[in-house]
Amino acid sequence: MTGMNKCRRSLSYRAVAAASSSLLLLFMAVAAFAVTAEAGSSSPDYNVIMELRKSIGLTSDADCSYAKIPCDCGAEGSGLLDVRCDLEGRGRVTYLTFQGASGGSLPASLENLPELSIFEAPGKNLHGAIPNFGEAIWEISLHDNHFTEIVPQKLFESKPQLSMFVLSNNPSLNRWAIPDALKGSPKLDYFSADGCNMEGPFPGIFTPANFPLLRVLTLSSNSLTGSIPESIAELTQLQTLDVSNNQLTGSVPDSTIANLISLWHLNLANNQLTGPIPSALAGLDQLEQIDLSNNQFNGSIPLNIASLTNLTHLRLSNNQLTGDIPQNLASLPQLDLIDLSNNQFTGTVPNFPSTVTVIACGNAGLSGGQGGPC
Repeated sequence: MTGMNKCRRSLSYRAVAAASSSLLLLFMAVAAFAVTAEAGSSSPDYNVIMELRKSIGLTSDADCSYAKIPCDCGAEGSGLLDVRCDLEGRGRVTYLTFQGASGGSLPASLENLPELSIFEAPGKNLHGAIPNFGEAIWEISLHDNHFTEIVPQKLFESKPQLSMFVLSNNPSLNRWAIPDALKGSPKLDYFSADGCNMEGPFPGIFTPANFPLLRVLTLSSNSLTGSIPESIAELTQLQTLDVSNNQLTGSVPDSTIANLISLWHLNLANNQLTGPIPSALAGLDQLEQIDLSNNQFNGSIPLNIASLTNLTHLRLSNNQLTGDIPQNLASLPQLDLIDLSNNQFTGTVPNFPSTVTVIACGNAGLSGGQGGPC
């Protein structure tokens, strides 16, 4: 795979957000200039924006391109808070994103912005409670902060336009679980809640009936238990599934993954999963990255894995895998890395091209000393 294609697959939150909302952001950028100095404090959303500015420590009008006007505040990238408004010039806030601002908390009054569609405040050292947002919200990006308390259920209620929800890396949150109320967001296509103290069984609400457009689901580094439900089996639009670093158990039957035909990134690492590696993986011809490491998978590597011609990374380390390593793995044209360490493989390591990083230590049964201690 070329470097350009790899860049296309980046999982960066900002990159994915920019790609999925470019047209909407262009619309917002034009709208930002529709509000002029005459709007003043007459904007119906004025008080909410001033309260937000105060709560995050912005106390000077110098932070805005127009004093006293919440819209256009930093619209050209010069301010600490970027606020954009509707095209009609009514002073209705539709877009809020933090630029240089950092620290503080978010006021509960944010839910009183009825036309707010995008709220972005990633990595801004925010703390306190997570507020609710209005029904027009399309994107909520709050990852890499220090929010505390419990995630409010109302955050997921009455959000018919919600497409992107990113809460990852908020480890100070109280333990919580995804509520059924999220079902009311049928346009959801990106849901990321890694490392935010989620607990309980793997959420069973992620089905095509509820979320037919879902492309990205990442729930890693939480305390999820139980098995991976077969309810995800028909998410044919799903491209990324990452539930690594949880406490998931049970096997992964072919029926659970066979229809995930758009999947290119699968990460089930660092759980307690058992049974054989599902041979149905070979039918997912978009797969580029597979990580099943640090589980209890047993049996041999399915021979048909070598049909995954887009595969770049295959990580199977620290399982209980046995048998010979399929020689045809060496013919995978895009492979960059294969990690087979700390299993019970026998025979010889295939003759991989020099461009492939091969890790096979910790397999005492491999001949020629190839599986020595790691």
